[in-house]
Amino acid sequence: MNIIIFDSEYLSLSKKNSGLKNLIKYQNLLFPEIIQIGVYKYKNFFSKEKERKKNFYFKIKQKLPKRIEKLTGITKDILKNKGKFFNKGIHNFFKLIDNESIVFANGDDFEIVKLNMIYNKVMKINKSIKFVNLREILGNIDTEDRYLKLKYKNIKLHNALDDCLVLKLSIDNFIKSHGKREFLKKLKKREIIKGF
Repeated sequence: MNIIIFDSEYLSLSKKNSGLKNLIKYQNLLFPEIIQIGVYKYKNFFSKEKERKKNFYFKIKQKLPKRIEKLTGITKDILKNKGKFFNKGIHNFFKLIDNESIVFANGDDFEIVKLNMIYNKVMKINKSIKFVNLREILGNIDTEDRYLKLKYKNIKLHNALDDCLVLKLSIDNFIKSHGKREFLKKLKKREIIKGF
């Protein structure tokens, strides 16, 4: 069973308007184009194996707002030089996910991926995904608050790959305080997303 933790960075008008409802409401002003997806992949959560890290940058159709550049450290040059067009990059992301994978994110990341697939006219990917919204297990806390709670200083907040580390450390803390059995019990309630 592969374990995949992923996080995304995307365009938004403001922090206040970065929730899914407001992203949809204001998409005509600024579409929430994904600029980065970070992935940590494990064969097993409970082994001591090293994670496989993967970082995807995406070229975007809109101008990169200065606010997002400052927040994430991702510049238009990074997107130009390292970015892939969404259609190709998102297919590479989905190649990491097999039928045995369980995918974790801290919120509505898959919904934002779906929005971007429609926006970029990506054909459906014939895949069902076992998805766990970490907010349902760890509490309704955004990644930034998890980062502050952990007091982890060696990472850059709002970098999708570093945010994956914050999520993994949060899961580790949950397992340490509640036990492996409780974590696995919560995993059984995972959602299956069909029709990607």
